[in-house]
Amino acid sequence: MRDEVTQTIVGTIGGSGGRLARAAQEITRRKAPSRDLQAYDCYLLANEHFWRSTREDNAEARRLAERAVALDPSFACAYARLATTHYQDAMKGWSASVDRSWEQFHALVRTAVTLDDADGASYLLLGLSYFKKGQVPQGAAAWERALALSPNEAGVLMTVGVDLGITLGRAEEGVELIKRAMRLNPHHPEWYIRSLGYALYYAQRYDDAVAAYSRLRNRDLSCHLHLALSYAQLGQDIEAAAEAAEVLKLEPDFSASSFAEKDYYIYRPALKLFLDGCRKAGLPM
Repeated sequence: MRDEVTQTIVGTIGGSGGRLARAAQEITRRKAPSRDLQAYDCYLLANEHFWRSTREDNAEARRLAERAVALDPSFACAYARLATTHYQDAMKGWSASVDRSWEQFHALVRTAVTLDDADGASYLLLGLSYFKKGQVPQGAAAWERALALSPNEAGVLMTVGVDLGITLGRAEEGVELIKRAMRLNPHHPEWYIRSLGYALYYAQRYDDAVAAYSRLRNRDLSCHLHLALSYAQLGQDIEAAAEAAEVLKLEPDFSASSFAEKDYYIYRPALKLFLDGCRKAGLPM
């Protein structure tokens, strides 16, 4: 019990999404003249913009991360955050050249790991880099290293947890990692719930996935999509059709095959589950 309480305290106040980080971001935001910002200030503000997950905020996160790197070329975390802005561009179709975005992502991740061999978040990104290249054993090893280095970092647990089902076929384990992250950071942002719903779908726990997504105040394309898939797998065709209509409203040119190409469906049964759900929901293939 003592260990669990300690871990919860660490998860709540520490880490990149904890209360200490948020307090530091607020202090930094009040530093009016941007020319007075130091490398760590830029990094904190870059984090804040990145997690807003809009095209404009991602561009601002990149500008701030680039400035952090310029101010301190040895700042590994800044390189990691800069890498994630290219990752988000590539994944969300915001890049003028997706191939170039991936090249930047791979290179910056390796720089971050080289600069700090003890940073779990950098190994987390290294795993994604390996998976993107189809190097599954190396990706799995990088993620094991990330979890070993950052066992109480909710963000690391979340990111590994959400993708375990589609990369390694370990969706149930992924669900447990996400739930542990939620316990560690009880004041977690809403995207934790989105991630839980996603992992539950690939664990084939469709009722639970619907329940998770139904808790969300704001639903993006992926939420409507996996809600449609979950309802379709449950045979609730009316609800599935309504969510599918929301998907097409947000992305009129949506197709299951093009969406799948952007994600890490290395575990082929997970890809089959995704395509099967799209087919049942009546979405364009």
